[in-house]
Amino acid sequence: MDVISRRQAQVRGMSERDLQRLVADGSWTRLRRGWYLTRPPTDDSDRHRQLLDTFLVEFGATAVAGYVSAAVCHGLALHRADLSTVHLCRVGGGRSKRAPGVHLHAALRRHPPAQGVEHVATTVVQIASLDLEAGLVAADDALHRALLTREDLARAAAARRLATGAERVRQLALRADARHESAAETLAAMRLCEAGILVDPQFRVPDTGRWTRNGEGYRTDFRVRGTRVLIEFDGAGKYDEPGALWREKQREDRIRSLGWIVVRLVWSDLFHGRVAAKVGAALAMAC
Repeated sequence: MDVISRRQAQVRGMSERDLQRLVADGSWTRLRRGWYLTRPPTDDSDRHRQLLDTFLVEFGATAVAGYVSAAVCHGLALHRADLSTVHLCRVGGGRSKRAPGVHLHAALRRHPPAQGVEHVATTVVQIASLDLEAGLVAADDALHRALLTREDLARAAAARRLATGAERVRQLALRADARHESAAETLAAMRLCEAGILVDPQFRVPDTGRWTRNGEGYRTDFRVRGTRVLIEFDGAGKYDEPGALWREKQREDRIRSLGWIVVRLVWSDLFHGRVAAKVGAALAMAC
């Protein structure tokens, strides 16, 4: 067991001084008062998951993991996630309340939770009710990985049509797209939509089959609908493989030789209006 309470440690014969020594030398991690992780956490998500376990023990069968805590359990992509607070949802009736380190929410669901965690559809809708961007990142990831269907998403959204954040949830149900393969693609599509630029995700470039082994042709992250402007996102690690940079340059040169304009984006472009500015400049060139 990775998580242990002070009482459980004392039953095993450990003293307060033993606990202090284990935390001081980094062998154990103090999660919150009276609870310890018997190893260092691997990352913030791991620490949050272990902290969640302590509250699930405390609340027993009366609550399940929800919101960002459920997203961590499902392994969904996170965006702007505050992992310092655990989020639980009541299994029965009752109002929301807060305590140090935990937010207990009232239950609004169409899908039953399983194994102490809200359904994926409920989870992404809960996140979107607070933050549409974060909800879309989680929903696109779930749809792309087939952890969620659009029918499930619509049902979960219907459960919150009169609740706080209902308009954000409605937008989530309309805009979530399984074709977005990363958080960056989700956010780029959002920025472009907000700028009035419509795109087709995972666009196959015509007449490029001769350059691919399977004859399917090159695929780009987006095409601006009705234009010859393509958009590619350069994520971290894309060119780590030896020769990857040369192959990508060759691929882009071939696409450009067919009269396409290629816009390359990086993570920093997703903020301060840079996506719309870069794509807008390319559209002006294409006219």
